[in-house]
Amino acid sequence: MKTAFPLQILLVCIPFGVALALTNQNPTVGSIEQTSGVAADYPVKPGQSGKVKTLDFPAIEYGVYLPSAYDPASKEGYPVLYTFSPGGGGMVEDFRAIAEESKMIVIGHLESRNGGNADVIGASTYAIIHDVTKRLCIDPSAQFAAGFSGGATVAYGFCKYNAPLLAGVFAAGGWLGASFEEHWFLKDLLVARSCGKGDAGALGYVNRDRDYMKKFNVKIKDWSFDGGHEMPPERTKKEIIAWLLASRQKTNPDDVKKSRELAEKCRTLMQAGRANEVFHTCLSVMFSKPRTWQAFEAQKTAFALLADTNRFSSCHIVKTDPKISPFLSDYLAIQMYGAGGAGDAGSWRNLVRCMDECGAMKMGWYSYVAWVMVFNANPGIHDPPGALKYMEKYAKSVSPKLIYEQFSWAAAYAANGQIAKAKKVFSQLTRENAEQNDAEHYRQLKSYLEDPDRTTADKKSPSK
Repeated sequence: MKTAFPLQILLVCIPFGVALALTNQNPTVGSIEQTSGVAADYPVKPGQSGKVKTLDFPAIEYGVYLPSAYDPASKEGYPVLYTFSPGGGGMVEDFRAIAEESKMIVIGHLESRNGGNADVIGASTYAIIHDVTKRLCIDPSAQFAAGFSGGATVAYGFCKYNAPLLAGVFAAGGWLGASFEEHWFLKDLLVARSCGKGDAGALGYVNRDRDYMKKFNVKIKDWSFDGGHEMPPERTKKEIIAWLLASRQKTNPDDVKKSRELAEKCRTLMQAGRANEVFHTCLSVMFSKPRTWQAFEAQKTAFALLADTNRFSSCHIVKTDPKISPFLSDYLAIQMYGAGGAGDAGSWRNLVRCMDECGAMKMGWYSYVAWVMVFNANPGIHDPPGALKYMEKYAKSVSPKLIYEQFSWAAAYAANGQIAKAKKVFSQLTRENAEQNDAEHYRQLKSYLEDPDRTTADKKSPSK
């Protein structure tokens, strides 16, 4: 991780499967029941599409389509397609006809767009994923991401940071992005790519991206059609969705049985006060048994535990399974990003501690932590002294080469009344360079420095 404020492809990738509400109550860890399924008050019914407000964060909405055959009592669950558009609003209507035919749920991320507000996108993703996995009946083996152009880049990132649960990606006229070498994928990820024969921009990256992704033993299939930079025709989209569904590793009775055994094991360990063992067991299962009911159960348990401050106090991430450690820091970091943006204070604090313990904070995330501690209005997260402490602990000194670090230094100084230092750091930023890297945060910081006494409550935030 090179920067504290990742590109948009990082911000929409909050892992999902958290089926328990994030409250101050102690959730039941290791439930063997399928907790997803349409609640009585779910506003969209089978055969309909519309916008849904998330329960835990009602200021945040997402788009959804439920196939007419949808049954919330289904034991198998339904495939899910998370969609991202370069212009925002998701792509629910683009896939509605195919979803109906394939009996697939389509989710549209309304906030994700090229050049969108990174913090809003990250917080929205966190809220959306919680809501979908809590209220809809899904098939853990058939969860996919899809996007067009810049939305395809986001979809790739979504699969990276949701690696234990995402079975595949449909990238239409897109690419891995400029920082493609920061990507990694779990083995056997399905990658479906479509590109118009006249799409010179996307075609220029087809071979580069294929050669890079092959290192991770993913399964790639390409579709070409007459056209330019556009979505493929309906028949091609149908072929791609059919290939994704047919090529995935389907669930089986043994997987379901083992997921129940895992839940029972976790319950027994929790009753014995061995929460740390539960957490490490779940992390190991998520990465060693990806895209299964076992991984789905493990994630529910792990993140229900994360939301429980009392129980999680005995959990530590000092040493990790060597088979999953290369992925673990990214995984925990995106969870932390989402929790902070959405205002989930309990999970935020526990994840910050996890990042500290496993040594991942020094990879650049400390700068993000400091920024959130300054600007997030949630009293359980807002901590200006803590922000300066993190910058002094990890960054030690101001580097003119790290723009995001300069952002956080200036914010932390200003929030602690050290205005002269804050303005000195800010003066070292060139507007052109800062806006090119992150115009949204640059403008936010500039406004804050012009009125440092303004409270964070005055700022618009999806966490409110």
